[in-house]
Amino acid sequence: MSVARIAIMLVSVGVATTLAEGVWSLCTGDSLLFPRPILRNQMLDEERIKAAALTVGPFAVDEDPLVGFRTKPSLEREFWNVPATTDAFGMRKRLGPEPQPGAARIVVLGDSFAFGFGVKDDETLAHRLENVLAHTMRDGAPRPWVYTVACTGWTFANQARYLKNHLARIDPDIVITLPVANDLDDAYSVSEVGQRWIEPREGRPYMGVEYYAGFVAALAQRQRQFLGGRITWPLLLTDLSPESRRRWDEYVAGMRDLRDRLAARDAKFVIAYPDRDDFHLVARERLATAMPDLVQIGLLGPRGAEDCIEGDPHPNGRWYTGAAVVLGEFLLERKWVDGAGAKPLAKLEERYESMRYDVSDWRVEDEVRQAWQAVFGATVDIDEGTGFQQIYGGVDPADGTVGMSCMLGLHREDATVLQLRLTRLPVEAGVYPLMLSIHAGGREFERIEVEAPKPGGSPIAEWVIPLPVDVRDTPAVDVLLSADNWIAEQHQGRTRPAAFRLDRIELR
Repeated sequence: MSVARIAIMLVSVGVATTLAEGVWSLCTGDSLLFPRPILRNQMLDEERIKAAALTVGPFAVDEDPLVGFRTKPSLEREFWNVPATTDAFGMRKRLGPEPQPGAARIVVLGDSFAFGFGVKDDETLAHRLENVLAHTMRDGAPRPWVYTVACTGWTFANQARYLKNHLARIDPDIVITLPVANDLDDAYSVSEVGQRWIEPREGRPYMGVEYYAGFVAALAQRQRQFLGGRITWPLLLTDLSPESRRRWDEYVAGMRDLRDRLAARDAKFVIAYPDRDDFHLVARERLATAMPDLVQIGLLGPRGAEDCIEGDPHPNGRWYTGAAVVLGEFLLERKWVDGAGAKPLAKLEERYESMRYDVSDWRVEDEVRQAWQAVFGATVDIDEGTGFQQIYGGVDPADGTVGMSCMLGLHREDATVLQLRLTRLPVEAGVYPLMLSIHAGGREFERIEVEAPKPGGSPIAEWVIPLPVDVRDTPAVDVLLSADNWIAEQHQGRTRPAAFRLDRIELR
């Protein structure tokens, strides 16, 4: 090829490259010849862990939004002034030796009870159970491997999702889950500093047993006379209202799904109740009805002060030791751990012999359900302290403030109207115009305009709203109030959404 032709080719390539560069730069704002570094919008796992470790809180966001959060990996931190350590996955650190081939692999699944909130690494249920079983093993048999899959504040949905995500890694032979009342709660999220956080959201407020407990505590500080014999079980747990039944249905379905997924891997599933309160009675009854073959056992209860960490109802190391012995007896009786039982099992402390319980005959007695029904009434009045156990969520107990939405349950056999009274925010708050959407029976049936209060006039506004015919035929009604506007309001050192103050809502 001649020099002239080579020169022509080089010029042509140069012109084409220049044109391409011009077109590309014009369209994309970038350069073909000198591209900018790719900007990643997702951090590597290592980067996320390092960044999370810089925050003050103990929690990190999990990769799976259905898990939500977990304890930070490789964490050394005090919980209730007691040091605790997590492994590279954010689970409570296991202290035993690495598992040998053929070792039984057991998981203790749950929330703060399974995590061991307020106890040392060598006092958790998983550690004590592993030690109890290890001392019974036949000479030469591999030591059982017992691993904690738990995080403080997890619901059952969170913990089950995490375990399913990590089944291949953990590869359990036996999973023991510890049900607790907040299994029915909405899941927490995590704040920017690594603390648990109730995230405001449109549509439905955060709802849960822990929310109700906070409501009771705040109400007690505000007007202690409300607590005189009137504290009762939150409606969310009773299985009497539509929202409660829906959550129980989801809970049972979640248990069934986890059981089936474990069975597909030839792994066994056990429900071990850490107490015998009303929640556990309903749970056992619901689960036994839906899955008669589901293995359910009781541990030890009710706990006294000597069985709990100081100043908190979570179990202490003494109780975990007793519970480990009960679980050890159960596993030996079932012969689920190869090589176990060749040597005597540790004896149960005398105090705990009387705290054993058999769950096979557990049921909610008719008089208990009638007592729940008796306090499931037609009225919620914040000022009078009436019906606050019927508030699912969204109402600030300090003063009745509602942000984006609130939800509550009401009950009346012959109701035809809904009466609503609220205190409007002042005009200068800037929340107006404000429309309030009212839902019952799972659908919107009324929209009302909340007008700004007149200068010098009363901030109170009240409406009487006819109920839809189909709702009148359903004595138990869940009412959702949703605002189409709200403001960010400062209150006692924190910022909260605010649309109005709920005073009273009643079926009539």
